[in-house]
Order: sequence, then C-alpha cells, then structure tokens
Amino acid sequence: MNFWYYLLTEGGSGTNDLSNAYNVTGLGINKAQAICYRMNAVYLFPNAVYADARTYAIQAAQDLYGGCSPEVISTANA
Repeated sequence: MNFWYYLLTEGGSGTNDLSNAYNVTGLGINKAQAICYRMNAVYLFPNAVYADARTYAIQAAQDLYGGCSPEVISTANA
C-alpha cells in the first residue's frame, strides 16, 4: 500500500512483479490523501484484503471526482 500511495501522489511508470507495465499520472498529496482517507473511513473493513482496498480506492475517487475523471484513472492504474 505504501508504494501504491507513492505512485498515486507522485506518479511513475515501470513493470510490476507480474511483468505488467504501468504508467500512473501523479495526483499530488492533497488529492491522494483525500482518496485514501475516504477509502479508509467509509469503505474498508477490518478483514479487508488488497483487492478490497483497490476496489474501494477506485470507488472513493469516483465519489470525490466523478466516474471517468483523471483521478479515477490514476487510482486504478496505481
């Protein structure tokens, strides 16, 4: 999750552990913080796994910035 947050904030590109390429446009600290806070405060639950965090981070970005916004795209790509 730390690297996900870094990518969401600063952006970056590379290849992940599954050899899939990624390219993330950074949102800056304020937008990344808002998405992460909403994900944790509204959606995540005690037994959540990484897949839940991804799903709810995207949902939090949609709540805050709209369905097909650049923020949602960056959240999904991170």
